Amino acid sequence: MTLVEPNGYASNIWHTGINTQSNPVYDGVRKAFSASETSFGNVEATAPALIKLAETKNPPLRLLLGKVALPFVKHNYEQRLKVWEEWNEVSVEAHG
Repeated sequence: MTLVEPNGYASNIWHTGINTQSNPVYDGVRKAFSASETSFGNVEATAPALIKLAETKNPPLRLLLGKVALPFVKHNYEQRLKVWEEWNEVSVEAHG
């Protein structure tokens, strides 16, 4: 079993059948997303990656998909490790 953890994907979901009305409250978010469109993955590139995963004899427990996923996870775990290291003395004291 593998947990597949993809980053965001660009798609045309908002242009094919979902009727939405623009709300000016979200203009800033919409602009930021459109400016960073290159960080979104290509949906069509996912299938070959999943097939390769399914065909492997020793799959990983977790598979990050997309070029944004690993740097994002690394950054978050670096922050977590920093906090855990800062609190390590308390953790060791709790051991008894």
